[in-house]
Parts: sequence; C-alpha cells; structure tokens
Amino acid sequence: MFGTSTSAVAASGDGGPSGTNTDVETWNGTNWTEVNNLNTDRRNTGGAGADSTSGLVFGGSPGTQSVTETWNGSNWTEANDLNTARYALGGAGVIGSALAFGGTTPVKANTEEWNGAGWTEVADLNAAKESQASGGTTTSAFSSFGYTTTSVATAEEWNSSSNVVKTLTD
Repeated sequence: MFGTSTSAVAASGDGGPSGTNTDVETWNGTNWTEVNNLNTDRRNTGGAGADSTSGLVFGGSPGTQSVTETWNGSNWTEANDLNTARYALGGAGVIGSALAFGGTTPVKANTEEWNGAGWTEVADLNAAKESQASGGTTTSAFSSFGYTTTSVATAEEWNSSSNVVKTLTD
C-alpha cells in the first residue's frame, strides 16, 4: 500500500467470507506486525504515505467505494471521501498531499488531489485504466501500464507545476 523497504503499511485485501478484510500490518524491514484494523471492510484500495507512521487508504470494493481513512501510526480515522467512488485505483504522495487516479466501474481516468483535509478533481489521466502500477509524489507522480478490457502499456507522468498529465513514450 505505502511506505519504504524498511517502514511500510499493507492494508485490506482479499480474504474472509466476504472476500474482503480490514486487516493492517506494518513492516519494519524484517518482520510484519498486525496493528489496528481499517474501519471499513474492503479490497482493491489506493494508498499513499511515506512510511508506517502516517498515510491514507481510499476507494475500494465490494461495490464501488469512496471511503478515505487516514493512519497516524496507531489508528485509522474516517476522513472526507473521494469525489468519484471507484476501486483498483492508483495512489501517490503522503498523508498531507496525495493523488488518487484511475480505477474502475466503469474504467476511469479521474484524478483527484488530497490536500490533507479533502479531495479536489484535477487533470485526468490521458488513458483511463485500472489496476495500474503507481507511485511518486503530488509534485511528480507516475501511472504506468494497467488494464481496461485489455492491457494498457502506457506510462503517464503528473506534473503539479503545470497541472498536466503527460503520456511518456519509449
């Protein structure tokens, strides 16, 4: 979900009778530790955060959710929800400044920016996609590959200074 190779958080996922769960574990570079669970049972979420001490998780399924929860290193708190409900979306950034992009039901290009308190719709991806690889910051984030009804092999870069998404070529 978010963090580094020595301080990370993994939240939600497939499991249990409903196919979803609220489980959360932190990684310290050597071991996983079970910590306080999410408030909302879901999977296929987006996430953003610098390490295991703070971050946020947003969107998800079953159904199509807009739920956003923030993590303070100990507990999850419900925050202002995404404007566009979706799952299988990408995420980038940290708890005070994050991006949510792409997702599905149906496949979306929507991009929203989190300012630490709420989400604002900004420049969308050039190619709608779900289940993409993503990362970076709100200054420079990346979305690459992904899926619509077939695989999408494009990479896109977010540039906050121009509020523009640029498709990268080989």
